[in-house]
Amino acid sequence: MVREGKPTSTRRSRYVPSFHSARNEYKYRRFCMKTSRAVTLQFALNMPNYKPIPHLPADFLRKLNADPMMADHESAIYSSEFQDVRLAIVDHEDERGPDDRSRVKLPDGMSLDHIPNAMNSTFAHIHLAAICADPHYLCEMIRLGADMDLEESAGNTPLMLAMQNLLAYSTFARCRLSFPGASASGGTTPPIIKRFAFIARTLIEQHADVNLGAANGMTPLHCACGAQDWELIALLLKHGAKVSIADSKLAAPIDMLPSARDKSRFIALVKSLSDGKRPAQPCPCWSGKMLADCHANHQPYPADFYCVCGSKKSYGKCCSRRNMFFFEKWNKEKRYLNQMSLRFAGPSAISEASGGKNVLKTTGDMVDAMHISLPREFLDANAMSEEDAWHFLQRIGVELVSRGLIDFAYAYAMKEVQFLPRPQGRSFSKNACLVAQERWNAAIDKHISSSGLSVERKEEIERIAKIGHSNGALYRKCEGTDCSKLEGRDIEKLDCCSKCRMSVYCSRACQASAWKSHRAICGQISQREQALPCQIAIDAFLLSNGELIEVKNSACPGIEEYIKIRLSSV
Repeated sequence: MVREGKPTSTRRSRYVPSFHSARNEYKYRRFCMKTSRAVTLQFALNMPNYKPIPHLPADFLRKLNADPMMADHESAIYSSEFQDVRLAIVDHEDERGPDDRSRVKLPDGMSLDHIPNAMNSTFAHIHLAAICADPHYLCEMIRLGADMDLEESAGNTPLMLAMQNLLAYSTFARCRLSFPGASASGGTTPPIIKRFAFIARTLIEQHADVNLGAANGMTPLHCACGAQDWELIALLLKHGAKVSIADSKLAAPIDMLPSARDKSRFIALVKSLSDGKRPAQPCPCWSGKMLADCHANHQPYPADFYCVCGSKKSYGKCCSRRNMFFFEKWNKEKRYLNQMSLRFAGPSAISEASGGKNVLKTTGDMVDAMHISLPREFLDANAMSEEDAWHFLQRIGVELVSRGLIDFAYAYAMKEVQFLPRPQGRSFSKNACLVAQERWNAAIDKHISSSGLSVERKEEIERIAKIGHSNGALYRKCEGTDCSKLEGRDIEKLDCCSKCRMSVYCSRACQASAWKSHRAICGQISQREQALPCQIAIDAFLLSNGELIEVKNSACPGIEEYIKIRLSSV
């Protein structure tokens, strides 16, 4: 553990304190007064003298750095300029996304005369990665959510830019012309050509559109044939590249091959590889897994990546400590890793012992449920679509009612309002919770009025199904040990704990009887207001069905005790 005020790196002067905590604000100001303006600025921006942390897995980076093609290349992702870009993309409050073009310019002295109209184009970062033959840059931009089929202003996609550069540099190499990174002596492929091939291969395997060509009609397959790169030719054909383009003024890709033998080889490849089924996509998180086995389902946001709140701290040292957890899942329609944020409170996660640590876990169904806990106008852009929400609520509603876990009135309201209320613990605006309460209880009243129920049954439904202003139970039960007094039935109003103002009791004696268990959660961020039995049953069902996914490697304060108490009352 790094102690407050101590250096976090051996490369930092031992006389320089750490200012990563708001509690050190006073120390920070005094330090600024005593140091030079340059040093003050460096630490005020939280930019220490070591390289920024790329949003790429450490193992992936090590393998990429060790590749011989990187021997003469330093990636842009380690620059201070890209660090600013990275932080802006990660910050959810910053409107500039990964496809922003406002701050992208070609490196000084770079020529793109071999690509029609490219010199006057405007580029996004993913285009620049393809142009500069920077594999790290490309992979991080994909990880950050860049559009892999985004066209620059001249109409070239990243794949097309990489392929046109590959063709030009391969032609130069064959002609033994002098260019940066090439060797006139021959014998080995210049590293820059290998990097262009890596970028093209990566984009193809990530299911970029292999048939989006340049304005002049040239396609990636034309370029691969012109460069005589048989590995890329085969890969493009596997991924559905067309061997002829309708209405194109250019010759077919096969005509870019120099000899009859090469053309025969191409025809044989077309017959053996063009089966119409595209190979599975690797996960764009670069975990080494296939997408279907990784981010096709919810995965936790990496703890060592920068936090999305804009603090410039790592997520593991920022919002995750406040029980705000982030998940990522591949968006099939928009084709990027979509981030979702959740604040966990019991019983929405479980703690397991794993490798000597307490590991907090949840399920994909729980993540989905928490994203539709309010009316749609209060949900963020990452929420489940209306159609998906309908199918989700229909599926779990039928299952829960058939198992006798929830009352039919509760399932009716779920279908009527199309959200799944849960105690919010003051995590959302009061207005959002009040609107949710009004709509939900109106749906319960609608069910009661149309069912012809007895007075006793109506009162029972109201007690077990109506929600309060915090979206938990409207009629709360005393939380004292062995006390079953119900608000509105046995006592007019229960008193709340003066500290947390969430737990309720009928008397001081009941409060004292529950203090031993209550003190573990009192005032904790993980605490929530009293839930309805139906809400507790739904959470227990969602946690017991589906594959568990890890939230973090240490349980939240008080959450295990909260879960134990609530689940025991189901």
